[in-house]
Amino acid sequence: MEPNVIALITFYLTCSVAAEERILTQSEVTSCASAYTAVKLSFIPDITPDTFAALPVEQRVAINNDAYAAWVAWQAANPDTITNMRNNAHDNMQQAIADF
Repeated sequence: MEPNVIALITFYLTCSVAAEERILTQSEVTSCASAYTAVKLSFIPDITPDTFAALPVEQRVAINNDAYAAWVAWQAANPDTITNMRNNAHDNMQQAIADF
């Protein structure tokens, strides 16, 4: 997996941990939602967030469903990695959101 995808997943997991512990600011919500979309789309070849946004709604729905399924499958195939990343996200939550 590419380092930029690992960074996106780490940031998304940090968002998730933060949202479990407190109410996110509007700016954080926007950043976290964008990161989540980018994480999912990273599992779909040749689709970036920009190309995704330009597609018709029907195509976005289908791609989003495929991307979500791929993300869930990756998590299931990599439980130790996700656990470690989530634990690290919890430990570094405040700093990661501030730096994004």
